Amino acid sequence: MLVLAVLVSTQGVFSMNNSKTTLSGLPTPPSKNIAKPSGEPGNLVVLDWAGFKSAVTYTYDDAQPSHIAHYDALQATGVRMTFYFSSNVNWIPNSDTVWSQAVKDGHEIGNHTVSHPYANLTGSCFGKPLATLDAEIDECTKYITERFG
Repeated sequence: MLVLAVLVSTQGVFSMNNSKTTLSGLPTPPSKNIAKPSGEPGNLVVLDWAGFKSAVTYTYDDAQPSHIAHYDALQATGVRMTFYFSSNVNWIPNSDTVWSQAVKDGHEIGNHTVSHPYANLTGSCFGKPLATLDAEIDECTKYITERFG
């Protein structure tokens, strides 16, 4: 089963990288209207809509075996997607081949925590769990950068 989240924002396009992607079948605004990304690589940057009224983001959590099994069908849509990994992603044998191809095909690989038990806590309420969450993100970042750049 595929896990799908559709995120729409009136604030702009949220991008974790500096690549520009044109989706098949969509009009392309004049290049002078395309916002230039700003900020350091890896930081969240808010772009304007480049002449469009809205955007849809397709995201898939946890690098599940079903994502690998259906990758060719997902790729055939011509839509760029984001696949989120957690630090336990390496439990799927031989998945690196598919994820390497996904990166080459222009999809994003992102990271997140293994669990979300503290999602409703903020600030000083986190205490020690924040260190655990940071460690999970760091471990996943290392996994992604070592394998996919």
